[in-house]
Amino acid sequence: MTLGNVDEFLRFFSHCEALGFQPALVVDVGVGEGTPGLMSRFPKAHFLLVEPLEEYYPTVSKLAREYDATFLNCALGSTERLGEISIGAPLETSSTSGARSPHKETRPVEIRRLDDLKKWEVESRPIFGRISVQGAEQDVLNGGRHFLEHADLIVIECSCFRFRGERQPILHEMIEHMNGAGYSVLSMFNLQYRPYDMAMASVDVAFARRKGSLMAGKK
Repeated sequence: MTLGNVDEFLRFFSHCEALGFQPALVVDVGVGEGTPGLMSRFPKAHFLLVEPLEEYYPTVSKLAREYDATFLNCALGSTERLGEISIGAPLETSSTSGARSPHKETRPVEIRRLDDLKKWEVESRPIFGRISVQGAEQDVLNGGRHFLEHADLIVIECSCFRFRGERQPILHEMIEHMNGAGYSVLSMFNLQYRPYDMAMASVDVAFARRKGSLMAGKK
């Protein structure tokens, strides 16, 4: 559940910093092994780290001790419930999207709503979100409508094909969803390709609030 190319991600954030963007709160959904350089880049920010897999617990717990961070060992979705996570190989492909494969292990997992984690309207801004949940992106956002009203910049790993079944949102649907929530595409990076035909398989998309400072002067 980590971003594909850390260097591209950090270069993007260097650009945002040059525009004056310094988040007060970072919400990282699907932390995995963490994103090297992200937490040290914003030492004054508070981090909310969401990761359901027990295999990553030692790593994320260590990050939470080293930085101003809160660790939540759960998944996120549109409703609060006891759900199921399909364990992938490699581990970062694990997902609560509902798609199953006969060779994959499944586990019960606590699923919470993003809007139940914080009172977003009273949080310090700017707020940055990173979502890497392997096909469950729209489900996470449907449980975070208030979060979307108050966040400033959100990076989402978007798929270009429905690798996880018909319920999986793909790139143009995520762009439409975020457009309806008041966001525009600021940048795209970390393109991944299908090996057998080199079709673009996934990309990390940075969505900025349309009326925010990062979109100032852009039409």
